[in-house]
Amino acid sequence: MSIEIVTDISKLRTVSENATREEAKKIWPLLEEVLKEKKGLGLSAIQIGIPKRVAVIIYEDRILNLLNTKIINAKNEMVLKGEGCLSIPGVYKNTVRFSEIEIEDENHGKVIFSLDKDDIIPFVIQHELDHFDGKLMIDRLQKPFELTHPKIGRNEQCPCGSGKKYKKCCGKFE
Repeated sequence: MSIEIVTDISKLRTVSENATREEAKKIWPLLEEVLKEKKGLGLSAIQIGIPKRVAVIIYEDRILNLLNTKIINAKNEMVLKGEGCLSIPGVYKNTVRFSEIEIEDENHGKVIFSLDKDDIIPFVIQHELDHFDGKLMIDRLQKPFELTHPKIGRNEQCPCGSGKKYKKCCGKFE
């Protein structure tokens, strides 16, 4: 049985509804099958066209079946280099994620995941939970550094009014 991954951004932007345990028990095997076939780390139900708050994460020998999960605490914002998504094939972006999260999940209760003890699992969880809310990794892109004023060239006149070139300025302009 081949299950297609949704790549239509407008469909992926759908906010998912809570699922019952019975619904989740039917969805988890489908997600696991696709993940194993595509060699992915995580997959949410919306990515196979089911708008329910259900996801599966497979990392090394660990399988996490998530149900109506939410983050209740997060620490240590950082840049994750080269995040990808099965629904946006071939695209890898630097995103902003937390290295430690505490989740509340109907299948696992309250659990803390951290980069130190769980490797990349907290990042994968955040990615999948974003799918629950209709968000994509492209919504979490690292913000580039922005100048607060126009850049001044070394040989341009300094805006401080000294009349000197910027590179030899009196240092009054900040």
